[in-house]
Amino acid sequence: MSALGRAAGRLLHNHGFELKRIFLTFIIIYVSIPFIFKMCPNVVRNVVFVNFLHHSFNDFKQPSLYLLNHTINLYLTSEEGITIGVWHTIPDKRWQEASGKEQKWYEAALGDDNPVIVYLHGNGGNRAEEHRVEMVKMLWPELITFPVKPKSSQEVEETRLAFLEGEMLSANGFHILALDYRGWGDSTGEPSEAGITIDSLYLYEWSRARSRRSHVYLWGHSLGSGVAANTARMLHEKVGSPADGIILESPFTTIREEVAHHPFSKYYKYLPGFEWFFLDTMTENNIIFHNVENLKSISTPVLILHAEDDDIIPFELGRKLYESLLDPHVSERIVKFVAFPAFLGYKHNNIYKDPQLPNILKEAVDWLRATENKETTSCLRKRAEEMTHRMVTTITDQSSEAEKTHRLWALATQESLLRPFPDMELRWMMAQLEFCGKKITNQFCTYCGCFLHSCNYLHYLLT
Repeated sequence: MSALGRAAGRLLHNHGFELKRIFLTFIIIYVSIPFIFKMCPNVVRNVVFVNFLHHSFNDFKQPSLYLLNHTINLYLTSEEGITIGVWHTIPDKRWQEASGKEQKWYEAALGDDNPVIVYLHGNGGNRAEEHRVEMVKMLWPELITFPVKPKSSQEVEETRLAFLEGEMLSANGFHILALDYRGWGDSTGEPSEAGITIDSLYLYEWSRARSRRSHVYLWGHSLGSGVAANTARMLHEKVGSPADGIILESPFTTIREEVAHHPFSKYYKYLPGFEWFFLDTMTENNIIFHNVENLKSISTPVLILHAEDDDIIPFELGRKLYESLLDPHVSERIVKFVAFPAFLGYKHNNIYKDPQLPNILKEAVDWLRATENKETTSCLRKRAEEMTHRMVTTITDQSSEAEKTHRLWALATQESLLRPFPDMELRWMMAQLEFCGKKITNQFCTYCGCFLHSCNYLHYLLT
């Protein structure tokens, strides 16, 4: 054999050895991943939340760098040791007033009767990701969008004027509160399902406390749909009243089902023990996000938006979630579903590009406002019944009149039924309760009548 032949043989042998080594390495990695996922809770959280994936050069303190004008950066403490970063964008029609204003002005602005949206983003990145920023722009109170990304503040203003001249702006406005959960962006702490739900709940209650009679809606995208559903259920269980409305963009049914349909899972879906390695492991690590169960347990109106060509959370899961909420034996909820055809190419993150979305949202807000009166009346009636029963117990015991009066007063002031209303109405109802409480020993019927009159007055305020 010639020297050239021997050299070629050695080359082929070495090449074959390299291929075998690469193939063996691939097999080891492929087999190791399920075991690593099963044995390492931190890996599970990182895979689900992907909060570590972000740009290191984001400057969250200057939202204007992302062309988010009339926006302020806030830091709120959702619980001890946890600080969450939030961008508050006010209605576009108030942009001139907002110039140079500080946080107190923005907080007070929440009570200007414009709807408030608490925007809950999906996993990965932070509130500065392009598709999230573009969604916030689209949700600007005047529902303004930029067909081409402006390069300067002057161009922003020119675009605004062009829209005004074309009479294409909606008459409705929104406040947008976009947060980064703990562990995302510049928020402190480590993520968990319970933790990020607490962050969302805190922001909702924080905005509700400042919005007076304005509506506050939860908007959840992707993983954020699970956060929104968790938050709505906690509101129902903690406060006893539903959120004003929920908008779910590209939602799933449960995190187990979503992971089973995720593009990554196709490499392991037919591996023996797939559920035990991946799905059961998430449950063991308290990552559940059961949207169906959560939403079935409450009566909040729900709007679902989903693209047919979604390549992360299949369209079928959004449709399945919708259908699960239509069962009349489960709840009296009202739920709507809007599908975006595949030929539009919106996939998972780009529904904000749809030119009809502003009209869809305007109709949704009108719909949510209409259903809110019905839901609130039902909630108030239930509260009235519960409160009356507790007051009957107080009235008929053997305590002194002074003790009864004191306990009735404490009961009334503790009722979450009274929290959302302005001070004037609150003082009015408290005066009625105090007046009746002082005469309650021999005037039980008078007291109950006055209490029901107070509830009817609150009904009148809301309808």
